[in-house]
Amino acid sequence: MFSDLNYNLYALVLITSGAFAFLLAAWIMRKRRQVFNWFSIMLIAAAWWAVAYGFELSSTSMENMLFWIKFEYLGIACLPSLWLIFCYSFIGRDNRLNNLTFFSLFAYSAVTYLMMLTNEGHHFCSTNPPR
Repeated sequence: MFSDLNYNLYALVLITSGAFAFLLAAWIMRKRRQVFNWFSIMLIAAAWWAVAYGFELSSTSMENMLFWIKFEYLGIACLPSLWLIFCYSFIGRDNRLNNLTFFSLFAYSAVTYLMMLTNEGHHFCSTNPPR
């Protein structure tokens, strides 16, 4: 997995910026306000995406690229839900976030991630049709 990587400038910038975003999220998490926590969780998802995308761009084989795509999609699928939760917290409407809202937002993320994991069977997430 890590042995077949060929690091290029773009991949190194993504990996480095993702690592700094992880550190920034940990620093922000130390604040004790809920809006900061949601922002840092959202930042962790974006950093996850950036680091995994950097490793994907560094991959030299198709198997490694597909592995890193599946790994990075966890951050990609969670980011819209986390963004909406952060926005509601930021504008002070977090009292409207009930269990049903959380469940529906993260069910959307889970379905998106599962569709990507099973893409070889249905090709819904692919821009190229099966041959």
